[in-house]
Amino acid sequence: MRQSDARRSLDEAARHDARHGASRVRNAVEAQASAWGGLRSRSSPDESAVIDEFKTNLPAAQDGRAMPSPKHGGCDK
Repeated sequence: MRQSDARRSLDEAARHDARHGASRVRNAVEAQASAWGGLRSRSSPDESAVIDEFKTNLPAAQDGRAMPSPKHGGCDK
């Protein structure tokens, strides 16, 4: 085997390994996303609570009378 043939063979092997590795990563990501019920398909319970609190406090904040969250202790000024 000539040197150029050997180099070409190594290049082909490297491309094959890269494709195989990319497929493994893609399959792992898809499997994890499926286990989680899809990426960002629904919010977590904690995220929902934060969004609900934001919606509750938004009108007061717009009027300048926002109340600190009792859950977070507010701000010590």
